[in-house]
Amino acid sequence: MGITKVFAPLVAACVTTCVSASAQAQQAGDNVVSLGWYHIAPQYSSDPLTTHVAPMPINASLGLPSAFTSAGTGLTVSNANTIGLTFTHFITDHIALTALGGVPPEFHIAGFGVIQPPGPAGALGHENLNDPSNNPIVGKVRQWTAGAMLQYFFGKAEARFRPFIGVGMTYTWFNAFELNPNFSQSLNENLGSVLAAGAGKPGPTSISAKSSSSWTPVFNIGAAYALTKHWQINASVSYTPLKTYAETDIKAADGTLLAVSKAKLNADPIITFLALSYRF
Repeated sequence: MGITKVFAPLVAACVTTCVSASAQAQQAGDNVVSLGWYHIAPQYSSDPLTTHVAPMPINASLGLPSAFTSAGTGLTVSNANTIGLTFTHFITDHIALTALGGVPPEFHIAGFGVIQPPGPAGALGHENLNDPSNNPIVGKVRQWTAGAMLQYFFGKAEARFRPFIGVGMTYTWFNAFELNPNFSQSLNENLGSVLAAGAGKPGPTSISAKSSSSWTPVFNIGAAYALTKHWQINASVSYTPLKTYAETDIKAADGTLLAVSKAKLNADPIITFLALSYRF
């Protein structure tokens, strides 16, 4: 048997292995689109609700201070699931820039404790957030997030399995608040009517809700595993110290703002992302 016949299969195997390895590469200039599932688990804590009363005859007639804090009150936020979409560009074999996106998730916000003004007004009206019919006080709110991360991929570019870490920044805002109608009715009857009477503005009151937007850092760790030249699977966990001010407004029949109840909510979500990716 000749030397050529002995070494030819070995050379062929080596070439095949090298081609296969290079086919898995994540290298400078590559782009990766990932579509998958986000699970968002807020690690919430909340300050007590503070109610700010409009500077009107309310204060004098009901003995109300300009603001009061209801001890033992607070807010909680549900978990959420949604579809995630990211786009990654490899600047070098190890450094990549990733844009974050996806379908905005929907959350429920529940309340606990009793909102009760001090003095005579407190004897006239209060709101029990512990009442099951009041919860969740916000049946649905949609969260929008736009952001980007700089990531570092460990290992060689041709490796199938590549762990990574990342850090970035997100901008988050909220809309599409849907208040629990039982909560709205109860708050209008128990507090809104008292405030409206004290302000000399009789008639039904109305309730609305909103939440502040914020810039927040995001910290990320995960791994990518190449299946073929173009396809791979990604899994990661992110943490963002998200804080927002949740607010409920009470207005008189003519639209005059009577009171604002506000609390700082530390959502601090842990976000799990599992995705199928395409490299090109």
